[in-house]
Amino acid sequence: METRELWKKRSFQFWWDLMPYLNLIMRSGLGALLLLGIPLFFYFYTGWLNQLSQQYPGFAIAILALTPVLSLIQARTFLKPADLVYLLPLERKMRGYFRDAFIYSFFMKLAVLVPASAAVWPLYVRTAADRPVKLAAFLAVFIVMEIFHLSASWTESRMVSERARLFFRMLRWGLTGLSIWMLFVFEFWKASVFLLLVWLTFVLILRLPDRFGIHWQHLVSLEARAFSRIWMWIGWFTDVPGMGNRPKRRNWASRWADLLSLRRRNTAVYLYAKTWTRTEGFGMTLRLAAGGMLAVIWTPGDLAKSAVWLIFIHIIGIQLSAVRLEHQSEFWFRVYPIPKHLLNESLARFVRSVQIMFAALLMIPYAASLSSVWLLAPAAVPGILLIWYSGIRLLQKRAAP
Repeated sequence: METRELWKKRSFQFWWDLMPYLNLIMRSGLGALLLLGIPLFFYFYTGWLNQLSQQYPGFAIAILALTPVLSLIQARTFLKPADLVYLLPLERKMRGYFRDAFIYSFFMKLAVLVPASAAVWPLYVRTAADRPVKLAAFLAVFIVMEIFHLSASWTESRMVSERARLFFRMLRWGLTGLSIWMLFVFEFWKASVFLLLVWLTFVLILRLPDRFGIHWQHLVSLEARAFSRIWMWIGWFTDVPGMGNRPKRRNWASRWADLLSLRRRNTAVYLYAKTWTRTEGFGMTLRLAAGGMLAVIWTPGDLAKSAVWLIFIHIIGIQLSAVRLEHQSEFWFRVYPIPKHLLNESLARFVRSVQIMFAALLMIPYAASLSSVWLLAPAAVPGILLIWYSGIRLLQKRAAP
């Protein structure tokens, strides 16, 4: 089989395995939430834009919104650990394979970049220089930048030194923020010419560190992480086969589990707490909380703020409940003499405790941005009921492993 045919077969198999789960997710209520949430977002977003003055630093929001969208990119190679044995000898014949991966990753990223850039464009028109350009030119700049990002990300993946890889990745993120700032502050054509020179120079500098022809082990590791993140996200909504994740120590975060008393009823709670703080779910929960804090601050109107606060509490609860998937396929976890009902109760207690902690954290920007602090009490009651109801649903419907 030719290498290009192998890539096509693997990409097709990936989507073939994914589509049934996406169908279940859309039928679970996410589709209705998107149909309702997207128009509401643009309604409040348009109202907020109409209140802005031209002196408002719109570049700050644009940097926060577009920098991760542009910078988080990698070529999806669909490589597997066995390829270190079977495909590595064919390295010279793999150009077509990786070229298809490059093209696929670019167009998949456009599906996110174009709507994100189009959403930021009204903010650019409202707060940028005296003569902002049309949407097509605005999008063209970010599409060219995305090509540079993908090329730079591929070069970084071939570097021998992990420190050099991290340094250039941080530099790339910094240049992205600088690029967005310049587009908002300076005349468009001047900023575009300058940024073209800067990114060409950056791509040339990337070639200085020592690098492999193809860093097979690193590419396999990147693909495993990407695959794990996708299936963990699906695990928020439905059961999926257990995926192995590389644990992270995070001793500063996992110490609170040591405060639990040494009782049988706390055994699984302790395990869930340690697992959550040392896996990708911890970082995803923190990012959800950060996004929720920003959303609460930027959402106009007390009623809308309350709705956003409740929505993020619910989403965080869904994310926390996915921790049970980490031990779903482990034999010893099933053999350990803990009744199944106690496992369900432990999962509900863990989710409820952490959910309350993040609800209190989100309450800080929520309370600070309300028109009156007296509105906190009626808003907190639905939040408490939501957390309590989520725990009951975990006991009744979410069977622990």
